[in-house]
Amino acid sequence: MGFAKFVSLIANRSLFFCRSDLLGDPFEGSFPQKSVEKRPEVYKKIGKDKVAYLVDAIPGMFKRQRLSTYVNCWHMSPHESAAMWKLYSKSDEAIAVQSTYRRLLSVLPPKAFVGLVKYIDYEKETIDEWNTFSPFVYKRRSFEHEREVRGIIQDLPPKDNRGETGKEDPLCGKSIEVDLHHLIERVYVAPTSGPWYSNLVEEVVRKYGITQPVTRSSLDEQPIW
Repeated sequence: MGFAKFVSLIANRSLFFCRSDLLGDPFEGSFPQKSVEKRPEVYKKIGKDKVAYLVDAIPGMFKRQRLSTYVNCWHMSPHESAAMWKLYSKSDEAIAVQSTYRRLLSVLPPKAFVGLVKYIDYEKETIDEWNTFSPFVYKRRSFEHEREVRGIIQDLPPKDNRGETGKEDPLCGKSIEVDLHHLIERVYVAPTSGPWYSNLVEEVVRKYGITQPVTRSSLDEQPIW
C-alpha cells in the first residue's frame, strides 16, 4: 500500500473494506456460465412453480448484493512477491504489512468471513449459490498470481425487507476497527526506497504506538558473486 493508506491504517486502527463492485474486476460477485445453466435444476427443490420466477430474479439479486458486500484483500505467501510490489505500489515509497490467516481471522468481528480465493475456469466450472459469500471467494484464473485471502463483510437486509438489498453505500466501503498489535507481525518498506524512507516509517509507527519491527524488503539484498 501507499504511505498515506498505511498512516490511515495505523492512525485509525482500522482495516478498510472496499465495496465489492468498486474493486476493479467486473466479475466480482458473478457466476460462471455453467452455474447459470444449472439454475432451473438446482432450484427445483424450492418448488416447481417458483423455478421460473427465481431464475429470472436471481441475476438482479446477486448483482445488487455487490453493493452490500465489502472486501479487505491480502496476498498469501511465505515469501515477498516482486510482482505484488509492482502491482500495488505506485512508487518506491510503499509499505507491506505482514500478518497470518489466523491473526486476521481473530481480529475481525464474528460476522466477518475470511477465506482463500479459489481460481477457476468461468467457462467450465460452477459455484455454489446457497451461500451469499460464495461468489466473492472465486475469481478467474487470470488472477491466480494474486494468491488472495479475503476478509468479507455483508450487510444484507433482514429477510422481511428484501427490497432494500443493494442500497448503495455513499462512502464506498467500511472501516473496521481491529487490534493492530495482534494483527501486525512486521512492516516492510518497498524495495529501492531510500534509507530516509525506512527511518520515516520507523518514526511514524512508533508515534502511533506500533512496536512491531520495520524491515527493508528482502528484494533489496545484494547479490553474491
